[in-house]
Amino acid sequence: MTSEVPEKGTYVCRHHSIVSIRFVEIDELTLASFNHQNALMGLEIEDISSRQQERVKLSVHFDAAWGVGCEFICHSAEVLSVEPGIPAGSVYT
Repeated sequence: MTSEVPEKGTYVCRHHSIVSIRFVEIDELTLASFNHQNALMGLEIEDISSRQQERVKLSVHFDAAWGVGCEFICHSAEVLSVEPGIPAGSVYT
């Protein structure tokens, strides 16, 4: 996000990407406020393997900007794809 604000009143964003991530063996899933948009402010993935005796290796937290907030633990995560672009229906199109 840049500090530029055009006439329509939203910040100018650059380098949009559509990222697909696969999380494996999810446990302790918590979802809150799921809606039609589910925009994220951030994504935190923490390595917790040194604190666990089971197959759990990662703690994942989706920081909600609007819509779903999500937390879970899992065995692993894999980035499936990163494509330049903006999702269909985005306010940034």
